[in-house]
Amino acid sequence: MNSESLIITLVLHPNFGYMLQPVFASFDEEAEVYRIVEVARPTSTSFQKLRKEEQQIVRLATSCSDRELMRSFSREKSEATFLQKISPKDIELYIRPFIEKKQGELAAIVRKMDMPLFSREKISIRDLRPSQALEVLKGPSEMVFHFSQSETFTYNVAVRNGSEDVTLYEQFFAPLAADPAIVVIGRQLHYFNDVDEKKLRPFFKKKQIEVPARSIPDYIRTFVLQCVKSYEVTGEGISIFPLHYQPTAVLTLETDFNLLPVLSLQFHYGSHRFSIDRPYTKVAEMVEEGGVLSIGWFFRDEAWERAHVSMLGKGGLIKLSSGQFSIAAESNSAEDNSTGLIEWINRNGELLKHFELKQSLGKLVYFTGEINLQVDVSDKNDWFDLHCIACFDDIRIPFAQLKEHILNGRREYVLPDGRIAVLPSVWFSRFDEMFRFGKVSSNSIRLQNTHFRVKELAENGSFSEVKTGERLLSVDLPPSLNATLRPYQENGFRWLAYLQENGFGGCLADDMGLGKTLQTITLLLYLYVDRSETDGGSMLSQMSEETRKENGIPRQLSLFDDFVEATAYNGEKVGTIQPRMNKNLPPTLIVMPTSLIHNWLNEMAKFAPQLKVYAHYGSNRLQGDHFRRKINRCQVILTSYGVVRQDIDLLSHYHFHYLVLDESQYIKNPESKIFECVKQLHSTGKLALTGTPIENSLSDLWSQMDFLNEGILGKRRAFKARFNERDVINEEESRLKLLRIIDPFILRRTKEEVAPELPPLTEETVYCEMEEEQALCYNEEKSKIRNVLLEQWSEADKSYTAAALSSLTRLRLLSNHPAISLPGYDGSSAKFDQVISQAETIFAGEHKVLIFSSFVKHLQLFAEYFDRCGWRYAWLTGSTTDRQGEIDKFNTDDDVRAFFISLKAGGTGLNLTAADYVFILDPWWNPAAEMQAVSRAHRIGQERNVTLYRFITKDTVEEKIQRLQHYKSSLSDALIKSQLSVEEIKELLE
Repeated sequence: MNSESLIITLVLHPNFGYMLQPVFASFDEEAEVYRIVEVARPTSTSFQKLRKEEQQIVRLATSCSDRELMRSFSREKSEATFLQKISPKDIELYIRPFIEKKQGELAAIVRKMDMPLFSREKISIRDLRPSQALEVLKGPSEMVFHFSQSETFTYNVAVRNGSEDVTLYEQFFAPLAADPAIVVIGRQLHYFNDVDEKKLRPFFKKKQIEVPARSIPDYIRTFVLQCVKSYEVTGEGISIFPLHYQPTAVLTLETDFNLLPVLSLQFHYGSHRFSIDRPYTKVAEMVEEGGVLSIGWFFRDEAWERAHVSMLGKGGLIKLSSGQFSIAAESNSAEDNSTGLIEWINRNGELLKHFELKQSLGKLVYFTGEINLQVDVSDKNDWFDLHCIACFDDIRIPFAQLKEHILNGRREYVLPDGRIAVLPSVWFSRFDEMFRFGKVSSNSIRLQNTHFRVKELAENGSFSEVKTGERLLSVDLPPSLNATLRPYQENGFRWLAYLQENGFGGCLADDMGLGKTLQTITLLLYLYVDRSETDGGSMLSQMSEETRKENGIPRQLSLFDDFVEATAYNGEKVGTIQPRMNKNLPPTLIVMPTSLIHNWLNEMAKFAPQLKVYAHYGSNRLQGDHFRRKINRCQVILTSYGVVRQDIDLLSHYHFHYLVLDESQYIKNPESKIFECVKQLHSTGKLALTGTPIENSLSDLWSQMDFLNEGILGKRRAFKARFNERDVINEEESRLKLLRIIDPFILRRTKEEVAPELPPLTEETVYCEMEEEQALCYNEEKSKIRNVLLEQWSEADKSYTAAALSSLTRLRLLSNHPAISLPGYDGSSAKFDQVISQAETIFAGEHKVLIFSSFVKHLQLFAEYFDRCGWRYAWLTGSTTDRQGEIDKFNTDDDVRAFFISLKAGGTGLNLTAADYVFILDPWWNPAAEMQAVSRAHRIGQERNVTLYRFITKDTVEEKIQRLQHYKSSLSDALIKSQLSVEEIKELLE
């Protein structure tokens, strides 16, 4: 005898029906028979020896035992009583469904493990021969209906497994589970995926079922049709045939439950409609011809349907939880979603050829065809004419008619036939500038030549790419120039020559100390003395980064400091420098701060002595005919902004060849008198020189660019409404819109980019802690100011703002030294002591220092101390009459170690490289003004390291101003306004 093994038996429970019951049996090899030892239970001795799956079979069967069923479905204590009292209804509703669930799980394991299964008709049978084993079928069986119509209408059923059909009539039938059916038929265990055993049951007792003649039509329309949908069906005398449809994918534009536009996808097979979430089941339909009924059937093309769903996903649509499709919208607005979805339809004509497109939006009908644009450009001398036609299939609309839609962001345009066209979103960025700056007629848009970047965008839809390796071709430098230019200065001159030749105004915005004056003088020599004998080359061809570096040309337009990435050096449609006669050119007028006139005179004499120069300033300056005769003999006229205001009636009567504004930020306020006067001057060309083209706000940029190329940024009010500082800093799209217009006309190089040999600038902040007496004075004044101002604050009261600024100035003076504003004060100043200490150290090392302050009285305190100590110094404020003498004294006298300079008087136009230390005694609102002062020493020609000390008194308004500097250094808030906001005042006084 062999050891016990687990086998499965089919038994009939007198109350609960057929079940599979595992038993332990030993196999007698001599008799070739299994002998049952016991019913398998988890408590059986051999249970622990079973495999995991076999143990699961035992547990499942045990859960269907009388004892376990009693525990689950009855409160009886005795199995006999439980079996006696249980009702047939309870068995049908509760117990049998539970048993069938467990039997289904058990049968699945039996199929998987290929375990022997025996039918045990009587409990007394304990010997089972292998030849008596039932066949456990591995795959699912199907129900096959056969319908026959001759004299009568009959049908019968067979069960098909693989290629074998099993008839049911008079076969042994043991149902183990009802739906889906698990049954023993004859000597085979079958399982079905979609058949209820009740459908099989009648055919074990009847060969066929006959349908009464009067019921045949209804029977075919209902029962037979349903059988064709669900089962394998054959017919005799009734036509049951496969259908072949060419499916159609139909997209319908409609709204969902949230009234948002969506695309619904359905697949059409003849008259049948299927959504994408419908199961892929067999489809049947009735066909009636001449009173004869037949049934056609088909399966949907699953691969074809899935391919169409995939097309939409790859095309950019997303499938919603509702099964509909939409674009990945940034907004929940129905308007935004509808325009975006319609635009997607317009753009994807090729993809939509695979679909049929319909609309179901009530009275609204959208244009869903192809949208094209025809652009033709006429290039005139001083302007461009753009002729544009928008094409909506065969409907042609002059593009000028879309101006208001483009400027106001209105996507929907009503076509002449009433359909609504959604204008492509790219049109709004592509043509916005064209409509803002162009003059629109009925069929064209005219742009001035300075808007060639706008023309390029409108014509091509994008800006031209940088051409790698294209080099900057040059004109010869004027041989009479008495200087050797650095590479970046040579290219600065050529850039100026290109602008001059093409009639463009330009802004040379190099850092302070990089030689803007010298580059301008070179241009003047080229114009007036040394005309080119040969054609020049392409002035501003676009170049690769590598080529720019080779030529000493850095990235251009670092207008927004560290907060905006400098854009590439842009040279556009470049002409050639033609030979010109220069003897009849009118003179050039150069306007500057009064303090720079001597510097220009010296630079002109040094680098271009051939040029005849007249300085028109001072109380004895020429007027009337004397002025006319003088300038007729000169090529360059130097004057100041103040003189321009006073002599505008004289100067506005003349036409100058070039009008140059040095330190052009002087005209930054477009409401100022000087801006108004400068705009009245006449010249062929215009040039602005400044190290800070955007000193305070974008309004600075507008005023200077409007001077250079009138109208290039449109009307001031429209410009302010369109561009705000915060967007220009934080949003790349807004920033690029502005830069693309102006960058051909601004050249900016920083010291770090073009002068790597320039010694480093070391910056250090020295914090000074007040002694008790100074702190007491400061805090008393601060409390008094805060209480008065914050109680009386009125946003509309301009006098309040003036009082607030005056109060803040008093606090700044107390932070420096109380003695400045309190004559009787004889205490100390923390900052004064620190500055003197640092100065003594510097002088001991035989260094020189520039000492800047916003307050002349502050400088005077130090000057008095220096006088007492016998320390020599130079002095420059707004009242200094001999500026050049003070400059020369500092630069040439080794004993003059300090130069006291007021910030406004000495922030520009000075070359003081003799100093290698800079003191900023008090912080100013605008960091750009401070860096202008620092650049008096840290500039080309400086060979020593430069150290900057900023002195800040702790726990005072100076610390707040320092934080405000960092905040305002971002262009979005770099606003030196006529008034501070109440929030800023509160912050400063906290």
